[in-house]
Order: sequence, then C-alpha cells, then structure tokens
Amino acid sequence: MEKNKSLEAEMPVFEDALSELLRTGARGLIMQAVQAEMDAFIANYQDLKMPDDRQVVVRNGYLPEREVMTGIGPVAIRMPKSRDRSS
Repeated sequence: MEKNKSLEAEMPVFEDALSELLRTGARGLIMQAVQAEMDAFIANYQDLKMPDDRQVVVRNGYLPEREVMTGIGPVAIRMPKSRDRSS
C-alpha cells in the first residue's frame, strides 16, 4: 500500500529563541489541559472503592515522552496514565 505523501509534508522547524519560548509555552498549556482532563477522569470514578476503602481508579505515572505536532513545530509532552485496580 502506497503512503500518501501529501499527509507527510515536512513543516519547517525554527530554532531561534522566540520559537523555543513559544514551544515551551505550548508545552505548558498542553500539559495543563491533559492534566485537567486526567483529573476530571479520575474524579468521575472517585466514588468507586475497593473493599479496603482504596480508590479503584488511580493515577499511575506517565507514558513515554512523545512529540505532538503543533503550528509552531513539534512539542514533546508526557501523557499521564491511569490504572484500574479492580482486577
């Protein structure tokens, strides 16, 4: 199967101080949004308890860092993980 070359267009990555500042800001905003989403997800299950009164769904570290493509170039982020301890 042939790859669609139009979807693999290379975006220029700028390496100046302003672009790096923008990428750092974008990384912070993305991380805040992801953290807020994880907090809301965990809050949905806060009433589920195990027999020993521990929460069933909990945070469980982070996935490996990966790059997300933004309008200002790739931004490295770490996605939080959750764990269902009921099984």
